[in-house]
Amino acid sequence: MSDSFKISQDDFDENCMFELRDTDHGDEFELIFVKHGTRFTFRCRHGHEAELLGELADHVRDPDNKLDWFDAAVISHQMGQKLKERLGQMIKRKTG
Repeated sequence: MSDSFKISQDDFDENCMFELRDTDHGDEFELIFVKHGTRFTFRCRHGHEAELLGELADHVRDPDNKLDWFDAAVISHQMGQKLKERLGQMIKRKTG
């Protein structure tokens, strides 16, 4: 597992949730996905999103995990949407 990618898995009460947020370290973000009471937290440095998706695919291939390919597709799509929104916000701030 790379330095830019970390997964934690812990119990959580919600059925399904997705959140993307910056961490206290300015150079990384946290992607949180909750499925059937398990919270998956993926941390990645900005600019290393493709590496995160590759690591996510490796995680899904592991038969002992609770994520499947549909979950990976949802995470990938949601991550793209959130990053698109953030890029739009950055452009608005730059252009005034």
